[in-house]
Amino acid sequence: MRNFLSIKVKGQALQLALMVTVIVAILLGTFIMLTHTHSFFRIKSNEVIGLSNKTINTLLTEIRNDVTVLNDTVIIKQGMLKQKKVVSYYGAWQKIAITSNLRKKKIANVALMGSKKESKHPNLYIAGNKQPLVVVGRTRLEGNTYIAKGGIRAGNIGGDYYQGAQLYYGQQYKSKEKLPGLKKDWIVYLKKKLAPLESNDGNITVLTKEIQASFLKPETILYSPETIVLGEEKLTGNIIIKSERKIIVYPTAKLQDVTLVAPEIELKKGVNGNMHLIASKEIRIGKATRLKYPSSVIMYEKGSKKKQPLEQLQSKEIIPVIIEEEAIIEGAIVYVEGEGNQKERLKTHIRIAEKVEIIGELYCEGTTDFRGTIYGSLYTKQFITKEKGSIYINHLYNGKILKNPIETYSELPFTTSDNTLARWMY
Repeated sequence: MRNFLSIKVKGQALQLALMVTVIVAILLGTFIMLTHTHSFFRIKSNEVIGLSNKTINTLLTEIRNDVTVLNDTVIIKQGMLKQKKVVSYYGAWQKIAITSNLRKKKIANVALMGSKKESKHPNLYIAGNKQPLVVVGRTRLEGNTYIAKGGIRAGNIGGDYYQGAQLYYGQQYKSKEKLPGLKKDWIVYLKKKLAPLESNDGNITVLTKEIQASFLKPETILYSPETIVLGEEKLTGNIIIKSERKIIVYPTAKLQDVTLVAPEIELKKGVNGNMHLIASKEIRIGKATRLKYPSSVIMYEKGSKKKQPLEQLQSKEIIPVIIEEEAIIEGAIVYVEGEGNQKERLKTHIRIAEKVEIIGELYCEGTTDFRGTIYGSLYTKQFITKEKGSIYINHLYNGKILKNPIETYSELPFTTSDNTLARWMY
């Protein structure tokens, strides 16, 4: 009896051991399969990501001068890989959106690109102005200065003399008659944004308190023929806010990666966000405003049939772009002359007040009154200073043009420059 019970117990133990062994084997097999599956999909995901990144890097070198990229959509099939590429403009940069599909795996990338810095990259470029550049007060010039035959000399305004130990701190080169050219298709983009809306321009909707739009889908357009006031809204992503009159933004509005388009745009004191402004008449950026990278302030001024009289230029001058004290702009400020504009040598086209900081670029196809600090590059036809009832042509008063601390900064779409990655959107 004891032997029988012993055999029975041993048999049950053996069965239990076999069952445990089977369970362990099943669990181990499941773990190995799961690990293999995760590894497989990770490899495939990395493969798709690699192909997507490779496509973007290829586009950086393929998109050349004056190649029309405006809303250019290309679908490519290579075996099991299917890619959709959309290249367009986004403020002062080009936008690349790529969707890659490989064996049911989908990866989406959006990146911005701009012009790559050249070896003798300008910090200051004054186009073909035969008059000398007169530096006054606390002005400081660093880096590569491009200037015409007139050269640079020290001067004074109302008894305020130049205070620097030398005229410039860097290298001096001879500038050409015109400013470095901007890509023609970018100018076409600006004109199209400022033109009346068409039925196929995108997803036109009404303004609500909160909207978020993907850069992988067509633009969401918030449109009104009247003035648009933004105060409590939270708007993020691929959104165009367009008015036929004016857009006013208060600091309580939360704007991220959006584009504002109107004849007149006004940012009130203390606005903080990331945005692109495109206007045709006036842009006013209030005190202590902060526009984070990559933002842009773009004026494409439409032609004017009449010149402003000298009395108006001295008293109630209409200045297309004004940046008020203590504003910080991370990105680009651009003034482009539209067709038919009168060449007004005494008119101010961009005014940058004292204590303004720009990290990036200022490009003006006209006259600039510059009294702030720029870490980057300033391109202009000439400077102007209006002080104590007098007009001083090609005088730079208390302005500081310093080197950009960001070596890889991506620039405006110049016709002669190669492209480089500016920022991954996602």
